[in-house]
Order: sequence, then structure tokens, then C-alpha cells
Amino acid sequence: MTGRRDTVLVGWAAFGAFLIVSFQVTAKTARDTLFLSNFPVTNLPLMVVASSIFSLVLAFAVSKILSTRGPSRATPALFAFSGVLLWVEWFLTSHSAQLVAVVLYFHLSGLGFALVSAFWSLVGEELDPHRARKYLPRIASGGTLGGAIGTLAVVYLAGLSPNNLILLLGCAHLGCAAVCYRIARRGSGSSGQTPVALRISSLDALRSMPYARQLAALVLFSALTAGCLDFAFKAATASRGFSAQELLKFFTFFHVSTSLLTLVLQAGFARVGLKRVGPASVLALLPAVHLVTSAIGLLAPSMPLTAVARGSDMMVRNSIFRSAYELFYIPISDRRKRAVKAVIDIGAERAGDLLSGVVVQTILVLNLPPLRLALAAALGVGFLSTALAVRLRRGYQDALEQGLMSRALALDPREIPDPAVSQLVTSYIRTTRRPPTADWAPVRSVRRPAHEAAFGRFGLFSGDPGVVQQALATTPLQEEATIKQAIRLIAWDEICDGAIQALVTHSALSTPYVINALLDQETEFTVRRRLPGVLAEIGSKEATRALCLGLKDARFEVRYRCGLALARCPDPLDGEARKAALEAAELEVSAGRDRWPVYRLLDESGAAMPFTGPAGVGLAHVFHLLELGLEEEAAKMACRAILSSDERMRGIAAEYLLTRLAQPLAAALEPFLHEGAPPA
Repeated sequence: MTGRRDTVLVGWAAFGAFLIVSFQVTAKTARDTLFLSNFPVTNLPLMVVASSIFSLVLAFAVSKILSTRGPSRATPALFAFSGVLLWVEWFLTSHSAQLVAVVLYFHLSGLGFALVSAFWSLVGEELDPHRARKYLPRIASGGTLGGAIGTLAVVYLAGLSPNNLILLLGCAHLGCAAVCYRIARRGSGSSGQTPVALRISSLDALRSMPYARQLAALVLFSALTAGCLDFAFKAATASRGFSAQELLKFFTFFHVSTSLLTLVLQAGFARVGLKRVGPASVLALLPAVHLVTSAIGLLAPSMPLTAVARGSDMMVRNSIFRSAYELFYIPISDRRKRAVKAVIDIGAERAGDLLSGVVVQTILVLNLPPLRLALAAALGVGFLSTALAVRLRRGYQDALEQGLMSRALALDPREIPDPAVSQLVTSYIRTTRRPPTADWAPVRSVRRPAHEAAFGRFGLFSGDPGVVQQALATTPLQEEATIKQAIRLIAWDEICDGAIQALVTHSALSTPYVINALLDQETEFTVRRRLPGVLAEIGSKEATRALCLGLKDARFEVRYRCGLALARCPDPLDGEARKAALEAAELEVSAGRDRWPVYRLLDESGAAMPFTGPAGVGLAHVFHLLELGLEEEAAKMACRAILSSDERMRGIAAEYLLTRLAQPLAAALEPFLHEGAPPA
């Protein structure tokens, strides 16, 4: 997907979010006003319970539709159906206001949640995790703006009449259907229907995904807390004795005020928060807000404090929480996401509302103080939500890892144009270890002459290639002079292989001299650039430590060859070596990208990854160091997958690295994550 297509897609998605959230806020205003104007507030818990049961059934039906038809087809159709249904409800309002109040409550509480879930499913399948972190806050900002501006515009045009609001909401839904159709046409086409053989039921998907169950539990607990806060707020408001018109004006003012504050929160923190602290930390802010506001409201129950508690919940939920929450679905494969997202978004949300209705109804039946107990329940559940949100950080990393591996299995290595990625994917599929990358051609075996003792040590100093080759093959390197001469001979292309073989054969004596020559800046550069390969063949702990020191050399090619040599060491790198690789990667990034375009290799043999783009081999070196420093197989694959021509795999890899690396290194590396991507 090109940058221009990204811009157009995000623009339409932000506009769609604008319409949908403006509808959502206005719909709640019309729903609450119409219901409380025809029924007492004591009937509200029963209505919440009934509509929640209806939503639970609807969640599985919508999940089935999304799985079979795909978000690109199902989402516009669902919006169009809802718009027509709203027009029918508007027509029936003059005949039976109480009946419409009940039907509208079921409609907006059930299908309304389904429409929002379907919209985000449509948008989410068009973005990989890394671009989602970048673009989702922008799309959510459109929704936040819609919550403020859309409500004012619709209420003004409707003349503050709930009946006219229903009519305009139907028009808004038909507009949303057109926008969703436009997004589906502008997207990459990945959100089409799932093949029958790949479909999975919602329950099977939930059973096989602990990560999805954690998300469902968080949504349920958050909805339960929000339901208790909502009842406390509405009970305190109803006790003031407002008329229907006064209730409409008050709820409109409340929703518009919270939407404006939500817009400020979204614009000032969402993108920065996701970038600096990550989705898991941002997600945990909502339970934290529940804890604080419930505790304050519990100390002095009143309408202003309950309004603050409910408003804070809405502000965080509709801004930074939404941006972070949708990111948690991006790593999940499309077929599993379609099976579980609607169930979690609708089913878990409404199950939380159902439980909150049960809690509130129990309080009313037992004739207990409603405000204090509702706030106390919100406080208790807030503790559970906070603990669960903290655990989701590891779950998000695991989901990225699984998504990366699953994407690798879904690809045909023969169809991957990038040789490095193709090789790595093939190795993973065969569950074998990736073969080491050589930084020059394999060492050729030197045939020993018939008379091995004919030449002796003095042959090493001969200028004749044949004599030198025979001397290297027959002379033990047991003296300082012969070892140093063998090191110098590495610069001679014709003799290089034989000199390396001799140094490796006599590594017990030659290793200290090879290390000194590598680290000595006065050693000839042609020799120094080839010595890392000698140390890789030796493979001792001393050799590994020397290669780690070489990662900080003044010459780029020496650093580069040391990184390649570390990958060829026969034994796995220990913690100290991996730490040195990560520190070297951070130094390379902090040195600035201005130097990378001027980095050149004397030859391209053994290049770690053939990165394209202006950063070229400099960025390739950084990702190779990360591959060395990160122990997990998924992390190694992510470093290589950055090069992949598969857009989604590249995005998953980028997001995985951002969550896996330490914050300073992740922040410094983020601008370069797509540097090596092949052109679209």
C-alpha cells in the first residue's frame, strides 16, 4: 500500500469515525431522553439487563456475518439496515412512544455496538500493527471530533426534538454505509470473505486464545464499572426532578462537554502515549481512572462528582483507550479476529452491562443506598481491571510473536523475492536452525605437497604464491614471527584462504595475536576487515569477546564484519555478548542516519541483509545487531522480516520490535523501521 493510498484510507476512516461517534453520542442522548421521559429510572436496570441479553445473542450473529462475508461486505450492509430501521422507528414514534422507546433502546444498545465493532474490524484489517500505531490515533481523533461537533449540529438541526433526532440518525447511518463502502474500495482488499475451509467458530477461537480471553475479561470488567458509574450518575440526575426538555438539554450539554475534553485528551496524549509508553500502559489508564474517580465519588456522593466520574470514564474510553484497544487486535490473524472481535466488543461489553444491571437491581430490591453502593462496586471492579490490564502487556508481545510466526507459515518461501527472508522462513517451516551467514566464500582446503618439509618457515616470507601456500600448509605457527606473518598474508587475496586456515589450525597460539591485530588501529585495514572471520572460525570465548569489542571500532566495515562473525560462532552467544550487540545497535542509531548513506563495503560478499533505500548497509547492520542481541526466535525473524515484501509481515515485525526492545533504543529506531522496505 503506497503512502498516498494510506493517506486516502486514513482520511476516509477518520471521516467515518466522525460520523459514527457523532451518531453514537447523539443516539445515547435520544435513547436516554425518550426512555426516561416514558418510564421511571427504576425501570432502567431491567432494561439494561434485557438489552444486554439481546446483545449477547446478536454478538454471535454479527461474528458469523463478519466471518462469512468479511468486513468489507458486511459493514456497509449493516449500517444501511440500521438506517432503514431507524426511519421505521421514527415513523412509529407518533403512534406509540413507549413502544418506540423500548425498541430504540434495544436497537441502539445492541446493533449500535455491533456497528462500531464492524467499522473497526474493517479499518483494522487494512493496517499492519506498526502503521496502526501511527494511524489509529488520527482515525480516533476524527471520532472524538465527531462526538463534539456532530452532537451540536444534529441537535441544532433537530430543534431539540427526540423524534427528529431519530430521523436524522437514520440519515447518518446511511451516510456511514456509503463511507464504509468507500473504505472497502480504497483498501487493500484483505477484508474480503474468509474461505469456508479456514472459518473458525467464535467459541473455538476464544478457547484456543488466552490472549483474546484476557481482552474479553478486561472489556467485561470495564463495562461493569462503567455501568455502575452510569447508574449512579443518572440516579443523581433523575433525583433533581428535571422535565423532558431539561433532561435533553442537560444530557446534550454533558455529552458535548465530555466530547470536547475528549478531543483535547486525544489530540494531546493518544499518539504520544502510544509511542512512548506503548499500548498496554495506555490501556491501563481507564481502570486507573475508574479507581480514582470512584474513590472520590464514594467519599462525597453527589451529582457533580458522579458526573465527573462518568465523564472521565467516557473521555478516556472514547479517546486513548479506543486507540490502544484496537491495536491489540491487529496482530491476530484475520480469520480469528473476525471470529472473536464482535463477540468481545459486543458480547463482553454487554455482559458487563448485564452484570452491572444485576448489581444495581439487587441494590434497589434490597432498598440499599444506591449511590454509595454503585460507586463501591465500581471501585472494587476497578482493582480487577487494573491487574488484568497490566498482564496484557506480555499478552500483546506474545500475540505479535504468534502473528509473525503465523504469517511466516502462511507464506510460500518460493514466492518471497527477498533471499534472506525466504531462507529464514524456510528454516522456520522446517524447524531447523538458520545456517550461519558467511562473510566470504568458504575456506578452500589446501592440498598438501608431497614433500611437506621442503619449505620451512622461510617460505612464509617468500614472494612466490606457490611457495607461500606450501609453507602455510606445512609450517607449524609456533613463533611470534610466523604468526604475525600469517596475519599479514591475509591481505593477499591469492593467499588469504591458506593464511586463515593456518591461523585457525594453530589457534591455541595464534588467537592472542589475531585479537591484538584486530583491535590495533594501526593494522592494515585490508587485514583488519578479514580478521573477524578468523575469530569466527576459532570460536573460543576469547574470540567472541574480541568480536564484541570490535563492534565499537572506528571503521564501519570492521564493525560490520564483527557482527557477521558473531553470527557464525559455533556456540550460542551468552548474555554478555547479546548485551554488547544491543549496545552497539544503540550506538549505531544514536550516531545518526546522516552517516549511513556514505557507508560502503569493499565487497558485498556475506552482506547481512540486502537493504535498499538511502540508509542501505548501515541500517542492515543495525538490524543484524538486533538479531544477535535478541534471544527469541521470533525476535530474530522480526529483524529479518523488516525486509520482507509482505506488507503485513513487515508491519507485525516492526511493532514486535518496538514492544520488545528497551524504550531508548525502540524510540531511536522507530523512524527507520521501514527504511529497508522494498518499493510498493
